[in-house]
Amino acid sequence: MKLHVWLLLVLLSAPQPGHAETLASSADHIDGLLILHSRSLSRQYPRIVLDLPQTVLFAGDSIMEELGPALAQMLAGKKTLKLVQAGRSSTGLCRPDFYDWPKAMRALMRSEHPRTVVICIGANDDQTVADAGVRHQFISPRWQEAYRHKIEELINIIEEYGGISIWVSPPIMGPDALRPRVFAIKEVIRQTCESKNVLFIDIWPTLADTEGKFQYSFIAPGGKTIKLRTRDGVHIAPEGNKILAKTVLPYLESILQITAQPKGYNPPLKNTQGQ
Repeated sequence: MKLHVWLLLVLLSAPQPGHAETLASSADHIDGLLILHSRSLSRQYPRIVLDLPQTVLFAGDSIMEELGPALAQMLAGKKTLKLVQAGRSSTGLCRPDFYDWPKAMRALMRSEHPRTVVICIGANDDQTVADAGVRHQFISPRWQEAYRHKIEELINIIEEYGGISIWVSPPIMGPDALRPRVFAIKEVIRQTCESKNVLFIDIWPTLADTEGKFQYSFIAPGGKTIKLRTRDGVHIAPEGNKILAKTVLPYLESILQITAQPKGYNPPLKNTQGQ
């Protein structure tokens, strides 16, 4: 029955002046209608007030292209979340002519309105970087300063639109020539996040062996071989992504609890070192 028809019937069924029944006061009559109305709405529209989903954006390079979906699978049961994948292969912060992450992030913040942005980037950034029109050689002091500015720019864009960023480090790299270069990038990201009081999750050692060295796979209890990395030693195998996602998930869930709190609730964040 339509709600307005139902209300009309209630009004028509109420005692009218001149009838034999004793009339209730107008206040009691209105209160009774409100109670009936509330009960009817609760039966017909049990979820008339709905919480809008909280959007989580996964952004970064090809590492995030695989890690983001692995995290999304673990969060699939949380109906109050909207999960958006924005990983782009071969991208980084040093080549905006190839892919402009600040421009892309502004567009994503405007279109998706994420409360939380999880970023994993850096594996492609062992190259020169420009700052104020001047290019700087990789890992020189000027390069580190310029790269720090790139990280800060993304953090500031996210905060400008009311979001919180979580930065996930690159994992340990297999190629001997690439490993120290990406490690140096990771350290600049870590230091910048610490200076900006932004959560940094260090997954560099997560897929390493007990001595902190790179490994393609390991033998699990029971003798099963668990493949962690692809042949290139850079990208992650499915089982490796599950392990990385389990490492990141507790920190992400903690941030989601914070962002779900009333406005003004802003406890300090703690950076991690491969915990």
